[in-house]
Amino acid sequence: MIDLSLPVTLLAAAITGALFAAIVLLPWVRRRERMRSAQSAERIAGLEAQRSRDAERLRHFAESASDWFWEQDAELRFTYITDSPLRPEGRSSASYLGQTRRAAHPDAVAETSWSLLEADIAQRRAFREFRYSFIRLNGKRDHISISGMPIHDASGRFVGYRGSGRLMTQEVEAAAEVRRVESRLAAAIDAFPAEFAIVDASGRLAACNQRFRDSFLQATGAAPTIGAESADRVREFAYGDNSFKARGGVGDRAQRFERLRADGCWVQVDERATNDGGTIIIIADISEQKTREADLQAAKEAAERAALLKTQFLATVSHELRTPLNAVIGFSEIMQQELFGPLGDKRYRDYLADIHTSGTHLLRVINDILDVTRIENGSLGLADQLIDLARLVEDCLATGASAAAGAGLALTSEVDDSGIVVAADPSKLTQVLRNLISNAVTFTPAGGRIGMAVKRLPDGDVAIRVSDTGIGMTPAEIQVALTPFGQISNPMTRRHQGLGLGLTLAKSLTELHGGRLEVESAVGSGTTVSVILPAARVSLRRHLA
Repeated sequence: MIDLSLPVTLLAAAITGALFAAIVLLPWVRRRERMRSAQSAERIAGLEAQRSRDAERLRHFAESASDWFWEQDAELRFTYITDSPLRPEGRSSASYLGQTRRAAHPDAVAETSWSLLEADIAQRRAFREFRYSFIRLNGKRDHISISGMPIHDASGRFVGYRGSGRLMTQEVEAAAEVRRVESRLAAAIDAFPAEFAIVDASGRLAACNQRFRDSFLQATGAAPTIGAESADRVREFAYGDNSFKARGGVGDRAQRFERLRADGCWVQVDERATNDGGTIIIIADISEQKTREADLQAAKEAAERAALLKTQFLATVSHELRTPLNAVIGFSEIMQQELFGPLGDKRYRDYLADIHTSGTHLLRVINDILDVTRIENGSLGLADQLIDLARLVEDCLATGASAAAGAGLALTSEVDDSGIVVAADPSKLTQVLRNLISNAVTFTPAGGRIGMAVKRLPDGDVAIRVSDTGIGMTPAEIQVALTPFGQISNPMTRRHQGLGLGLTLAKSLTELHGGRLEVESAVGSGTTVSVILPAARVSLRRHLA
């Protein structure tokens, strides 16, 4: 017989345990499940709240950003666009929805070309910084920069574009204003009446005007290159040599100097440092200023010479007039008072000769002064006649023969063509030759020679030369002798009378005939003075009646 009590007992225990678990554990499990569900819902709610806060934060960022954001569908119609403080005014963001960009801005003008943007879109490529402009509702032109990325769904199908926009109006207008300012500055620099250049802190040419470029090209053979030309090369051009290296840096100081350029222009170079470490170089043409300064200096020297000549003139003339006048008056009183007895005494005749000589000298002094005055004011004219030079030379030698003989001098003549005839004023030409003979007699010691010669020169001119074996002159003394009232200081000149006008008058009267006077002299070897008349004054007539 089988004992079934043990299994029944075990089964009963199992059933009892199961009932206990169902009664006791099931509520606990249910409470756990409810707790888990509550926690999950709380987490989900928290996540949703966080997402909502993040979305609101992003919306605030987007709406307060300087850029704005947009989306377009596959047909490139706006499906979303944010508001922005800097988005073009005059239209709401909602007014863009459902429109393409070209439809929203039909008057838009691209800075480059719409075809570039359309090519990127056709190839579903991203694009960056595409710029265009359009007229706002208030009539002002706005400038826009847009960037976009293509959008694809999970299957890779193109569904549109998403991107951002940026208002560039202020930047474009600022850049345009900068260009206008730079253009005005460039125009002002080009109009600057001097050569102008700026070297930046890195030691490179930053800007220059056309005057500087032209002079630089002329001096160096190459035009200056902005951004590449070195400061040393610019300064070498400005200074004309490498002396600027010895001057050292400009620093906070300015320096100025003048120099004569190879092109013959006097320039003044100003160099000064800028606040940013650069250098400004200004090269001004001061040739006119230098010319004025030279003219003023010449005028000053001329005035001083005139004052000196006036003093010399007064001193010389007073002496020249006083001496013969004293003789005239003194001898006249002797004769008037008959101090040597009744008139008829031989000594009175000698006094009459002295009176005549003194009177003649006075007349010659006055005539010379008048001739110089008339030559200077241009009132002295010529009475031209045809003159036989051989005969004229003989007459002048005859006139000077007595003076030469009294001084112990020999007179000679040489005429290589006795038929030379010239058109000239006979009295003026005679005065020239007599002055030259008188000078030769005055400055030639006893025993010397004085010669006159007439020669036709190869170019057709005719030269009348008066030479002597006298004391001669240095080049400096020749210049003095050619100056009105100029007298060389030596023992011989102090023994003879004269205003110092002989050589000056001879030169002026020769030039009045269109000729020239040349002086060759050496100290101790004598002097030769040539009166050269132009070929135009040589007559075709070979002889005069």
